[in-house]
Amino acid sequence: MKYYLKRIFSFDNFFATTFIFLIMWGLSNLKIQTEVFSPISDMFGDFEITDLVSSRIEAETPEDTNIVLVNIGNLSRKEIAAQIEIINKYNPKVVGLDAFFRKHKGDELDAPLETAFSKTHNLILASKLHYNEIIDEFDSLEHSHDKFVRYARTGHTNFITEGETMFRTARTFVPFDTVKYKNGIEVSVPAFATKIVEIFNPNSFQTLAKRGNAIEIIRYRGNIFGARRKFYVIDIDDLIQGNFSPSLIRNKIVLMGYLGDRVPSSKNTWDVDKFYTPLNSKYVGKAFQDMFGIVVHANVISMILHKDYIDESSELLSITLGFIICFFSVAIFHLIFQRVPLLFDPISKAFQLVLIVILNFIVAYLFLQKNYKVDLGIALIAIALAPDLFEIYLQLIKRGITFLFKKVYIRTTK
Repeated sequence: MKYYLKRIFSFDNFFATTFIFLIMWGLSNLKIQTEVFSPISDMFGDFEITDLVSSRIEAETPEDTNIVLVNIGNLSRKEIAAQIEIINKYNPKVVGLDAFFRKHKGDELDAPLETAFSKTHNLILASKLHYNEIIDEFDSLEHSHDKFVRYARTGHTNFITEGETMFRTARTFVPFDTVKYKNGIEVSVPAFATKIVEIFNPNSFQTLAKRGNAIEIIRYRGNIFGARRKFYVIDIDDLIQGNFSPSLIRNKIVLMGYLGDRVPSSKNTWDVDKFYTPLNSKYVGKAFQDMFGIVVHANVISMILHKDYIDESSELLSITLGFIICFFSVAIFHLIFQRVPLLFDPISKAFQLVLIVILNFIVAYLFLQKNYKVDLGIALIAIALAPDLFEIYLQLIKRGITFLFKKVYIRTTK
């Protein structure tokens, strides 16, 4: 036992692990773009194992009856005003409208909307944070025309999306963000979903605020079509014709936003206000965006109301776990190299595969059962690189250092 402990906790294993992490750090700082890797990047670059849990494995959740979505399609301001007039008859607790009305379009279109807004209790309109790359801060806040905003409160609708040029995957949201204006004034801006929950359920809002997280992972409940349909939707014609139950609206959150020209045709389409989410059935090599922006907001609101949060490992913990896992992997590779050098490649590859499967299983289990997302990406990359870099360390780095020390020793002893 003492022999194996000495072999595991050797200086070679420590220095080899350090060498692997230095190479990883160097590669992470190289911006290499090549067409050779683009097909692989397109297919796997936006995939996380937790997406598989969300889209295929996670237990079914009931429909959220606190929220109803109303499709505004491509209606004019006057037609949206007519929708709001109908909605107001049934006394919703909060109305959130994910749309912008930036410019004056004449009294014929604007006046009805102003009137409808003035009669709406607890109206939340969308705003948008604008990022300044020079100062690395949000420096302005865009919202609808002042004549509309005076009847409402606002919340930002920005989502953190990954791979802006290829994918728009919404996995996280920012509950509160800060705008730093040019005059030095800093203003905290709540998210659209955060502001709605603050009015609808102050207790749930306080729970979110006390968590104090700058970024929250979105716990997706479902979509508006298919097997994962979890939110009620009132389409354009149904609202006008009264084809809905008043109980869907009374004392509820009404979210108005774009859901396509007609809801049934909104599944497989490309759209500006549409995102990829972890619920996408094609979680590798995504084809169509699977969720409209207003439905993403509904999922965020539902998560906050139900206090169904996902906690996440810190960056320091991820690096530490990565180093520890890599260290013990290197120790095993070292042992294989010493005992069966001729079979090093096949055995090390088999060990890599088994370890990667085990680590992904752990990530999936923690996410599914403990509502905890641990980032083992660094560990997985280290394991993938470890066998080859370990051989480089032994054949080049260690031999080179040994040669230099011998040369220095000979010179100093003459």
